[in-house]
Amino acid sequence: YQRRVHGGVFNRQADDVEYCTTIADIKTLDNELFKPTQVMLHADERWLIAMKEDDPSTFFPIDLEYGKVVEEWAADKDQVLQFKQFCPSTKYGGLLGESTFSALGNNVVVGFDPRIGGKVKAVGDPFKFIHTSNPEFSCCCTTQNGHLAVGSLTGQIRFLSGVPGMPRSSNTTPCPKTAKTLLPGFGDPITGIDVTADGHWVLATCRMYLLAINTQLPGSEKSGFEERMGKNKPRPKKLQLLPKDVILVGGPNKLNFSPAKFNTGKGEVWIVTSTGPFIITWNFNLVKQGNTAAYVVKQTQGTIIADQFFSVHPDEEGSTAPILLAHEDDVCVEKRRAFPMSPFGTLAGFSDKSDH
Repeated sequence: YQRRVHGGVFNRQADDVEYCTTIADIKTLDNELFKPTQVMLHADERWLIAMKEDDPSTFFPIDLEYGKVVEEWAADKDQVLQFKQFCPSTKYGGLLGESTFSALGNNVVVGFDPRIGGKVKAVGDPFKFIHTSNPEFSCCCTTQNGHLAVGSLTGQIRFLSGVPGMPRSSNTTPCPKTAKTLLPGFGDPITGIDVTADGHWVLATCRMYLLAINTQLPGSEKSGFEERMGKNKPRPKKLQLLPKDVILVGGPNKLNFSPAKFNTGKGEVWIVTSTGPFIITWNFNLVKQGNTAAYVVKQTQGTIIADQFFSVHPDEEGSTAPILLAHEDDVCVEKRRAFPMSPFGTLAGFSDKSDH
């Protein structure tokens, strides 16, 4: 978690986290203190890439061994292109030592490769990937094969074969900027997006509901990332709280889902999100069967500012992973215990938390 210009570093245990150290006084190379607005583990979790609120054209890699910013990266020499989010170029890239990553702006997605010499790290000419009509991109994520899903403030969701300009997984031909599939959504801004490792399901977050989208083409092993879906575009499964649970979490005006995530590891079986001090977890296996009310709600001790399942490697078991929560001044773990999944929403399903 972040407090002022300090960052807390925690080591992952089997089902808990252990405080390791504090990165004090996070500074740019010009010795300017700053509070990171977004961070992402990178390079086999040895680096932490950070963004700075008043400098959206620059990424600041922090070496976790030395606890300081060691370089500064941009997409172009004049730092014209600005970004709002980033993600690994493959789903587990940050865990497995992948060097490249992708960055998202209002109307562009750019691949970055830190191995390129100098400050400019864009792969190819990033200006070729700009969309002239502003699609209002808002969030992005990648599959294990490098396919890219992009959400927008207009509610549209795009499936791309890969990060524009980056080589395709099967050959060296760069991926185009145009999407294979464009879904209209329901018109509400997409505030977060995630995808299963195999790319078969996409999970989009809106303020009051989630969308689970099957990307597979009927009668084919291909997905909407690889082929145009055309008339086979699926109708998303809409995940929302029952009216009684909307009241429980404070009413529709206070309901504001955090970016929902699948658990990682061998097979995605859970979805987690939060609103205020409440964690909501859906049983993904039941959702795929059409049971969109297969969720549990748990109230915690304070407002949650970030949540996700423990990150595990793709060959590890992730279905029993606990949930990591970040509060304003604390990091804690919610350990799930087995519970009977009712077809209706219920306030249950978690054991006591472990605080740090």
